[in-house]
Amino acid sequence: AGSASAQLELIDLLPGSTLGQMHGISADGSTLAVDMFINDAVAYDAYAWRGGAWGSLPRYDRFNNWQGISGDGRTTLSVSSNWGQNGHLVRVENGVRDHVAVADEGGGLRGALTRDGRTVLYSRQPAAFGIDGTVNLFRHRAGSLTAESLGSLPDRFVNVYGVHAGARDDFLAIEAALSFDVPPGGVGGLTRALIYDAGNLVELPTLTSADVVNIGVSGMTADGSVVVGTESSRGIYDTETVEKSWMYRDGTLDELTVAGFSQLSIRSITDDARAMVGYAATDAGEGGSFLFYDGARAYSVEQLLANNGVTLSAGEHASIEGISADGSTVYGAIYRGTWSQFGPEWTLFTVAVPAPGGVSALILAGLLAARRRR
Repeated sequence: AGSASAQLELIDLLPGSTLGQMHGISADGSTLAVDMFINDAVAYDAYAWRGGAWGSLPRYDRFNNWQGISGDGRTTLSVSSNWGQNGHLVRVENGVRDHVAVADEGGGLRGALTRDGRTVLYSRQPAAFGIDGTVNLFRHRAGSLTAESLGSLPDRFVNVYGVHAGARDDFLAIEAALSFDVPPGGVGGLTRALIYDAGNLVELPTLTSADVVNIGVSGMTADGSVVVGTESSRGIYDTETVEKSWMYRDGTLDELTVAGFSQLSIRSITDDARAMVGYAATDAGEGGSFLFYDGARAYSVEQLLANNGVTLSAGEHASIEGISADGSTVYGAIYRGTWSQFGPEWTLFTVAVPAPGGVSALILAGLLAARRRR
């Protein structure tokens, strides 16, 4: 790994690996959580980039995937499994492993850590696609021998693709699949967003009434007062998908918009809800990956890199994957446009978030216009 400036760090993957899923960054920006596919092991493993070095989580089986990270980056949550079956949900604090749950045969686990790293909020799916049972929600506190039941999702939900937590141990945002969902790669796939707040479960409405609507949760503030996500929709005979972003706040759902862009996909939000990162595009298909302040475009990924001495070459492409909750650090990936014997070559990066500068510090709601409120 090398650094192009004091503000930016370029991070190489481990030798013999390719990039898996990037699950996020700690709230203070100190720790990057990444899955890599290790070619020699023919398996995924979860790693943390902290203090200029990679560290691996304890492995229980063939695959090890990130689920969550504490605010200071020192406590982690992962699922370890054999080809995705019978996963172990494990919390690791100061090198000590805390077994949270074991999945049922054919079932699945999805979890998140609270900011202090002491509580795991998770869903348990009894069987593949929930055919044989209900998806249940649980809370596991550090030191507890058993988990507390938080209730169940309505019967029409059969799987959970993502769980998001903040500082509270009684609030979580969920991305769940409906019973007529199809496996990945199919033509449909209907997902919805739900909010669990101190015993109350609310399904969020959709922005549109298209034939096929998928809703994903991107992030939330520490207190749960703001939750953001994306919605993709299309007609049953359409060939192209329309993508929008939304914000749930004070019991209402607003569409997020940025002037000059017709499509927006928010990936991450800060705790003060003043900065976000995501993809944006015009009707002509022009766009890319951006950092937004107060609902206005601030920096493209190319600008952030160039300001720190990194210029992309022909064939290279970069994206911003997230921003730390404290607003200090952006992280992302650069596709080098080349392949090795192990697969596509990537370089990860973290960069200090620049001050807004000339970006007007207007109230967030003023620029995040509500084209449609539900």
